[in-house]
Amino acid sequence: MGRKTRRAVLGTSGVALLAGCSGFGSVVGGDSQSQAGSDTQDADGDGVPDTEDDFPENSTYSVEAELIDDERRIPEQEWARWSFDFLGETEISYEFTVRDGPAIDVLLFKADEYEHYANRDGARYLTATSVLDAADGSNTGTINPGIHYFVLDNTTWGDAAPSTNVDDDVATVEITLIGRR
Repeated sequence: MGRKTRRAVLGTSGVALLAGCSGFGSVVGGDSQSQAGSDTQDADGDGVPDTEDDFPENSTYSVEAELIDDERRIPEQEWARWSFDFLGETEISYEFTVRDGPAIDVLLFKADEYEHYANRDGARYLTATSVLDAADGSNTGTINPGIHYFVLDNTTWGDAAPSTNVDDDVATVEITLIGRR
C-alpha cells in the first residue's frame, strides 16, 4: 500500500512515516499572502491563492492532506501510534479495516493524555473522534491545535480485547487518515 503524505495541514513529530512535503510550508506557518502587484486569484477570500488552495471555492478549507495511508501488523497487547502537531483547527476523517485478527480500538489522544495511556494509567481519549471495539469503521471530527496521538490499540486497555488464548492475536489493519484545514 502506498504512503503519500503532505504536511499541508500540520507539522509532524514522532513517527517517521510522514515522508513528503509538497511546498505547503507557507500555508502551515500562516504566512501565505498575495504579493503586492501580483495577479494571483483568491476566489474564496481565505488568504490562500487559488493555485495553492485545494478548495478554491470554499473558504472553510484551504488544504487537504492524506496523513496516513498504511497497513500495520499489531501484535497482541501492543499498539501502533502516529503523532501530529496540528497547527490550526483541523477536520480529520479516517477509515480502517482489520484484514486479519481481532477487533481493535481506534483512539485519538491529546499529548498529555497519551502519556497516561502509554503508562497504562487511566486516560481520556477524544470520544467524538474514536471508534471502539470494531473490525472496520470510519469517523470524522474537528481537532483543536496542538499535539495529538492517533492510536490503533490491540490491547485490553479499551473496549476491544484480544482473546485470552495462548496464540498471539495479531491485528492486521489498513488505515487512511485525511486532514483538512
